[in-house]
Amino acid sequence: MSSSSSSSSLLYINVLLLVLIHSSIQQENPKDATTNARNRLHKVQGLIEEYQQNFTTSENNLNQSINRLIDKHPSEEKKLTQYKVCETRLLTIEFIVRSLRDVKIFERLIRRNYPKHSEKVIQKLNKLMVKAVNDLNPSVSKEKIKICDEPENIDLHDLTIVDKLLLKYLNDKNYFQLNKLKEMCLVELIEVLKNSAKKRSVK
Repeated sequence: MSSSSSSSSLLYINVLLLVLIHSSIQQENPKDATTNARNRLHKVQGLIEEYQQNFTTSENNLNQSINRLIDKHPSEEKKLTQYKVCETRLLTIEFIVRSLRDVKIFERLIRRNYPKHSEKVIQKLNKLMVKAVNDLNPSVSKEKIKICDEPENIDLHDLTIVDKLLLKYLNDKNYFQLNKLKEMCLVELIEVLKNSAKKRSVK
């Protein structure tokens, strides 16, 4: 092998080692990870505020729509209330399934970005998911072929509006709760990272 070829190989190896060392330092630096987690937390808290406003508004719109129909058809109040409860139960099952998928995506993100500090948070997420699945299974078997009885004397157009408002309300509420869960996990993760940074500084 020529001296120039040997020098090039050594240079390549040295550069590769420097890149690997730099990458390792970045991954193991809890201060950088804390900053990253705080940025994520800030975004999540913004979404919490947004969805809280949204689901409060959509809940008010839903209740106003139902109250108008009750005023218009007082004899249908009981059936309309039962219809709302039934539809809420069925849609909630769908949203729980969606939330489980979203939580799994969030778990992978936490595991990938904070591999050395995420174990405690991942354990908590897994416990919550197991509980959600256990709560979900009886509901799914009970409701899987159920169709909610529609109030007979209420116009289909009016009922469709109620359905849309209910879906909007539950969607906003679902994302509010999902981001509250993310907030809780990120706050706990930041504490773990801060403690890790303190231990490193003592060394």
